[in-house]
Amino acid sequence: ASSREMAATDVDDLERFMQLDRTFHVLIAKAAGNSVLAEMSIALWDQRNGPLWSTWYQGTRSRENRIRSARQHAEIAAFIAARQASAARAGMERHIDTITERFLGYGAEPIEPLADAAQ
Repeated sequence: ASSREMAATDVDDLERFMQLDRTFHVLIAKAAGNSVLAEMSIALWDQRNGPLWSTWYQGTRSRENRIRSARQHAEIAAFIAARQASAARAGMERHIDTITERFLGYGAEPIEPLADAAQ
């Protein structure tokens, strides 16, 4: 997926967005030349059909999240096209951090303050 294709992703076409999202991550893993990473990427994407992913994704899916993801993908693809490895790596780390925060934040409830012992 080129940076132009990633930037032009229609975030409202959920099926196409998911397809491009998978392709983007798998192509990067394969381009890294690490067959274990590539196989892991494919296996992780295949888990998206499982109940845990479905629950999480349905609970966190939003147009805003897809826009953010598409922008991050386009930025990473542009860095790769420009052969800016450090910038591409940093962009991918930001992207993974965003997804991790989204996943870890799902279902999190605010912690109630402890009752004052004097009361």
